[in-house]
Amino acid sequence: MTVTLKALLPFGRVEFFALGGAGFYFANMDVNWTYSNVTPLDVTEMHSEWSASDTTFGVHAGVGFNVHVTSRVLLGADLRYVFASAQFVGPTTNIGGLRLGAVLGYRF
Repeated sequence: MTVTLKALLPFGRVEFFALGGAGFYFANMDVNWTYSNVTPLDVTEMHSEWSASDTTFGVHAGVGFNVHVTSRVLLGADLRYVFASAQFVGPTTNIGGLRLGAVLGYRF
């Protein structure tokens, strides 16, 4: 769940924008691994499964554009970078990165 502010720069039917915001990000990690060691005298096999989840606060910034298909309908895309990290087990894990989004909008 995030809140985003946009600064719009319109050019006819196309509008470009910069965006920034903050919010809560939900992350899950599932681990399933098997270790096998086969030697002439022994066969060793270990198996483990676990999962963890975290909710963390993060910020995002990016750019995008919209194209007005009609006076009310628009299509677009945005590219944003999310700065967030979660702690599952031990040290924190970076869950941020680039996100590409598609936009289908309707103006009332």
